[in-house]
Amino acid sequence: MALQTINKLKQYNGYSASELLYGITSKPPGDFREFEDFDSEEEFLKYREEIRQDSTKKRNFEKDRQEENYNKTRKLESYENGEEVMVYFEPNAKFNMPVKFQEKFREATVLKKLSDVTYLVRVEDNPAGREVRQAHVAYMKKKKQRRNI
Repeated sequence: MALQTINKLKQYNGYSASELLYGITSKPPGDFREFEDFDSEEEFLKYREEIRQDSTKKRNFEKDRQEENYNKTRKLESYENGEEVMVYFEPNAKFNMPVKFQEKFREATVLKKLSDVTYLVRVEDNPAGREVRQAHVAYMKKKKQRRNI
């Protein structure tokens, strides 16, 4: 339907839609062929669907490649229920202390695993007052036991 409208527009005034809007003849990407090159609308739609599938394959390939590169350096941490961890908090100036002197990690206990990368934790000393919160593994690290000297 839309293709017929575009073709009628070009037949009516002799200009394509891009010529009317931008004043230039647009060059479609790749080996894209015009509607007039096909014998029927079905052939044209089949050709367009092949192009769409090829672009989807290329996009998925690129996404998989980027994910593989990311996973090379990322080690997936997992925590057990009841395990003590340190959770990162963005320093905030509203706690009557300069940001550079605030601690960035606070002690917490894992309550439940919500997904592969999200946990429900109970924060021990949270100045904001919210004890139980969700935490992403990127903002968590295992608590190390320190030796008393």
